[in-house]
Amino acid sequence: MDDFNQFLEANKKLFSQPIIMSFFKDEYHKELLKSIIEERDSEADEELNELFKEFYLRYRIFKYIDVLAHNYSIEFDKSRKKHYRKNLLKLDQPISTEEESGTFIDFIQSNDMSTFNKVIEGSHSVAELIENEHLSLAFERLSEKQKKILKLSIINQWNLFE
Repeated sequence: MDDFNQFLEANKKLFSQPIIMSFFKDEYHKELLKSIIEERDSEADEELNELFKEFYLRYRIFKYIDVLAHNYSIEFDKSRKKHYRKNLLKLDQPISTEEESGTFIDFIQSNDMSTFNKVIEGSHSVAELIENEHLSLAFERLSEKQKKILKLSIINQWNLFE
């Protein structure tokens, strides 16, 4: 058995490491190692060391980016879920605690765009245009500020910051 194969056999545990195996998949790296072992070539030794340092640095950077992306996606998912739990649409909330009562959106029946236009033109208030009794009662329980916010967000299509 030659020196190179003896070296590989003696360092079997080292060469079973995934990063070392990945580094020595490149035939040029194997040839440099063989040159170091069999010919005691110091230039090949320096070159192989520099190549491994560069390889290991790239590996660490890729690993860091991978972990960062993984953790960021988990945190992003958590924050989105938290946001949606805190900011349920008001129309999706139940009107009462009874099983068959439904949500606000269930009681919206009008497809008539003239109703929408009446509110925009200012000839009617939102409360006057609500035809469903349950929805009307729920609307009346809102504070003036909540009614104003509802009108501005739905009718005027303002966002939270406006």
